[in-house]
Amino acid sequence: MTDYYPPDKIGGVGEIARRLRDEYRALGHDVLVVTTGERRPSEWQEGILRGRLGLVGGVFLNNLRILGLIRRREIDLVHLHQASTTLFLLARAFMKPFPFVLNSLQVSYLSEAREIRAHTVLGRRFRPSGKEWIERLVFAPVHVLLDCLGWMLSDTVTVVSADNRAEMVRTYGRLRERHPEVVPNGVPSEPARPTFRDEELETRLLGRTVVGYVGVFRARKRVANLLLAVRDVLPDCPDMTLLLVGGGRGYEEPLRRLARDLGLEDRVIFTGGVPQERVAYYLSLMDVFCLVSTYEGMPVALLEAMREGKAVIATDAYGMRDLLAGGEAGVLVPPDDIPATEEAIRSLALDPGRRGELGAAARARTVAELGWDAIARRYLALADAR
Repeated sequence: MTDYYPPDKIGGVGEIARRLRDEYRALGHDVLVVTTGERRPSEWQEGILRGRLGLVGGVFLNNLRILGLIRRREIDLVHLHQASTTLFLLARAFMKPFPFVLNSLQVSYLSEAREIRAHTVLGRRFRPSGKEWIERLVFAPVHVLLDCLGWMLSDTVTVVSADNRAEMVRTYGRLRERHPEVVPNGVPSEPARPTFRDEELETRLLGRTVVGYVGVFRARKRVANLLLAVRDVLPDCPDMTLLLVGGGRGYEEPLRRLARDLGLEDRVIFTGGVPQERVAYYLSLMDVFCLVSTYEGMPVALLEAMREGKAVIATDAYGMRDLLAGGEAGVLVPPDDIPATEEAIRSLALDPGRRGELGAAARARTVAELGWDAIARRYLALADAR
């Protein structure tokens, strides 16, 4: 069960759910995906059951859907993957038998909501969009309540990093003492083979050192910090280009204006939002991948960059610290520390050998420990050990 699933609402949670579904099926299990979004007749044959068009109504409708499935079919395991559909757990006291429920939490909505706040770069105030304020004031409290229910009534709870576990215990541990298992997110076992090309973009990037970002633009992603850091590095690295892949949440135009004000019109490329299947292509064009968010769970974009053998710079916090093994597989910088980000970009831009070493270490880490096939088996082992 997941709130989102491709091709609707492309993002990290949906991609994680899709990969797990594929791996569970590859291991010989029958899998049904209960999610939201527009119904597609072709998906019924694949066991993808969408409640309706719209998240809020779809989430509540799916509580009834999963109860119906439990009554009609022999369901052994319900895997909640950052799903708001937890109300059905209230019925477990009245339904026997009830399947094993594994609840995987990506983020703490309390922590995520705290990061929906304004920040200032060069005297310019970047304020959260209206949609983000609605998330903080309306949806985040609802998510917290539903996650409380999942924490209390699920058989096993997992988290994606050590920091993630600590914040969950602080948040929900007062309600019920438990020790969540850490199961990280994964990457495909085989490298992606891009089928899309943008020859005009490739021409613009030819012979240049490309620093890149992939993701939704939102307050906590701190894309403005990257613009400022790149501006200050350019005198030492005149061949640098910043490639920003993504958009949304009302930040793209303010960031374009900031780039113009910083004199970066010819040094920053905004692609806008792109389909998930094109992400690997854009990553292939980058020399250094940067993700300097103030809060994350375990970001899929960072994992994908590591799998592609890119030198990465990330915030020294949460799942990013775990992924980079404390700095062995990439460069870690403190949150909101623009000078540290600037120095990390400069050092990697000027040292191709170091980029190669870090990229190889990042790829080796993902291949050895973080393939989706291994992650799926870890989840199933938790259910088997009940």
